[in-house]
Amino acid sequence: MSFEWQTEEDDQHGEIPLTPAPETAVSPRKSRWLLWGGLLLLLILAGWLVYRQANARAETAVTTTQTEALSSHQLVIQAASQQDRSLLVSLLSGRDDSWSDAQTSLGEQGLLFDRPQFNLSWQPDTSITPENSQISLNPLLDSAEITYPVTYTLSGSDDVITLQQTAVYRRGDQRWLLSPPDAEFWGEEQTTETANITLTYPQRDAATAVRLAHSLQTALDKLCQLPDANCPHDIQLTIQLSPHPDSLRQTADGKTLFTDSPPLILPAPTLVGQPLDEAGYEALADGYATLMTTAVLAALIGYECCNQELIFQALLDWQLAELGLKTWPLDEQAYQQLLASNLPPRQWRALWQPQSDPKYQQTAYALVEYLQTRLPDTASAAAMMRALSQNSAFLNWLDAASGLAALAMVTPGFGQTWDAFLLTRAAVESAGPPLPYPPQPVQIACYTRIDSNRLAILNYDPANSQWTETYSYTVNAGNPGYIVPVNAADNLYLAATLSTISTQSSRFALAQDGQTVAEFTVSRELPDQPGGISSPSNFNVYAPSPDGRYILFSAGQGDPPKFAYRLLDVTACLGGNCQMEPISGPLHWSSDSQYAILEDGSDTLPSYFTALRPSPLYLTDARGENRREIGRGAAPFWLDEQTYGYVRFAGDDELSLVMAVTANNQPRLLTTMAELRQLIPADQQPDGLRPTFVYPAEHNPRFLVVRAAPAAQDEETSYYFVLELNEDFTAVTAAEMPLYAVNADPGGSLSFTALDWSPDGRWRALYEFGRGDRQATITLTPQGYRGSLENQFAFAAERALWNGPWLAAAGNDYLLLAAPDYAYREFVPYDLAGCRAIYWGD
Repeated sequence: MSFEWQTEEDDQHGEIPLTPAPETAVSPRKSRWLLWGGLLLLLILAGWLVYRQANARAETAVTTTQTEALSSHQLVIQAASQQDRSLLVSLLSGRDDSWSDAQTSLGEQGLLFDRPQFNLSWQPDTSITPENSQISLNPLLDSAEITYPVTYTLSGSDDVITLQQTAVYRRGDQRWLLSPPDAEFWGEEQTTETANITLTYPQRDAATAVRLAHSLQTALDKLCQLPDANCPHDIQLTIQLSPHPDSLRQTADGKTLFTDSPPLILPAPTLVGQPLDEAGYEALADGYATLMTTAVLAALIGYECCNQELIFQALLDWQLAELGLKTWPLDEQAYQQLLASNLPPRQWRALWQPQSDPKYQQTAYALVEYLQTRLPDTASAAAMMRALSQNSAFLNWLDAASGLAALAMVTPGFGQTWDAFLLTRAAVESAGPPLPYPPQPVQIACYTRIDSNRLAILNYDPANSQWTETYSYTVNAGNPGYIVPVNAADNLYLAATLSTISTQSSRFALAQDGQTVAEFTVSRELPDQPGGISSPSNFNVYAPSPDGRYILFSAGQGDPPKFAYRLLDVTACLGGNCQMEPISGPLHWSSDSQYAILEDGSDTLPSYFTALRPSPLYLTDARGENRREIGRGAAPFWLDEQTYGYVRFAGDDELSLVMAVTANNQPRLLTTMAELRQLIPADQQPDGLRPTFVYPAEHNPRFLVVRAAPAAQDEETSYYFVLELNEDFTAVTAAEMPLYAVNADPGGSLSFTALDWSPDGRWRALYEFGRGDRQATITLTPQGYRGSLENQFAFAAERALWNGPWLAAAGNDYLLLAAPDYAYREFVPYDLAGCRAIYWGD
């Protein structure tokens, strides 16, 4: 087959006669060139348009891919800040189980971005954008490297450090997933050697690691110059900067730093964060030096993890502070907190326990600072660390560390020295209080150290920083004594010296305006009890009436004790007749002292642990006379001059809280224990509840506190309910269970807790009394606060005394003045003992 090409002209040959072509302005040849040129331009334009569209689609695909990858990264940051395990796991690649397990552990422990082992505190920020990050994509657009800044604050300062981190993401079925980098990402392992250090690291980190090697050598040289560090002259360290993320978790845990087997494995700088400036490098280098120093010191002293870890950590941090690697954690504010909630020297053995409570770490720091700065013959910090493993008992270690007889440091006498040290460290220069002091002085009653047989009442005038003794009373040598207010507004007090001999009577005195105005004695003999003759017992003040006219005394015997009550008419006593009259049960006075509620026949004191027992209740006058029957009940209380309440017993399972007014004594239901039980989470509800204590808040009777325990006697849980009443106390407007306490060891240190409020209701005070302790740990929180008590305002005292926005409390060696609304506290030292703040007034 052949093809014959013919032109148009060839096809018409012999059919159309030839005639001359007409003349035109453009020749056929030129016209054809124009035609082809136009076609070429069209083709070029079409190609350019196609290219532009393709390029736009490619750019759109890149932008969309970057946005999607960045979106997943922001979710990772969110999961890390919230420690949301399920969200984090959904964003992790599963191609390497070891890597994903490590990332999950880091997320659960809050270490995905936080770097506490490097003294860096992460400041979460999800505003990572294409503008402040770099996103590199592979040609297939299924893998991305995101390089972004991460902000930290340096521990112990307000310095802000920014490090650069890199994350690898790969496209998953539904979203982009955080993924382990390939081997090419890290490169080959490289090594740098100095005089005493061999440092290995991935090629990716070479620039930073080479400089780190020399910084670590300098840090090691300084470490070996510490007293008693005892570094071998030929010491050699092998340190590996690992690309595996589990190295972040292990160094944060710290236990891997105490292994003897080399190499010391630390996270590579890319995992921690690459420095962007000199400040970032210095922070990073100090962090690596801190980890190295910890490991080297532990090895040099032969420390076995994790014995006496509170004391070890305090001694370690002292030396790190000496080397400039860490800020010593105790400042004036920390010492103020220690003053307010101090672990006394007699309880320092708690610092030695294998599982010491972390809340005692501040005390361990203070002990180390005291030993290192106040005792001339004390050992060096390194020698103290070495002595930890050489002594099996706390007192033996304290002997070796202090150069003193350790027993002398856990006596009450040393407690005074210890408190004086804390006071000195807590002293803060300030511009003065944030608001004027109250015009009234604070009155406190104390033993004095100059004369241990003398009681004294002192006034402190905060505006003039002046102490004035207003009354003193001598007690019998070796006998306990106390002073309590009878009517502090009238400067009327009762002083007592109690007998320790069965045949001797206790001695009491009424004092007013600084003078003893009446004295009397009270026999220790009690009426015979059913079943035998009573044993002697001292009568103590149960309560004075609000107006100071009467004082109710109680004395108990037996186990559990049975109590008897006697009433003193103060007015009669001031007139010369101080004979006390027996009364059949405790009296509970109204706020104006016009009425009282008598628990007739009750011989047990209110207890936070035992169930309330009903007694016949009577409305009486202030002397307990002119009785009007109320009913069977327990725990009576007054809400105002006319309104009272109590726990009503209508049957074994029908316990209710009622109120009534003196005019008619008709009970009105407030709530039942069954209703309060519903406030407990369903999975924690006991089968039944029994009330053990009921009381209105001292400064705001609209807040009613009910303490209850499970009906089953073998359960140790205590529930605290707060009822808010309406203005006329006739109904509960709100009810909550703000806390419940579990005391797994009934013989343990925690005795009971209580709640109170400031007069304006803005602050709630939680009292935690230790078994056998007169003082409580009092923690203030804003009303309605539900968070941790860890960093809240706490102090040790018998009670908090409010005067408007001001609070006063007497500690062991200081008077605390505080204005919680302004976060202000002031410690006023005194050389007194056994003090309690008793009144704001002249």
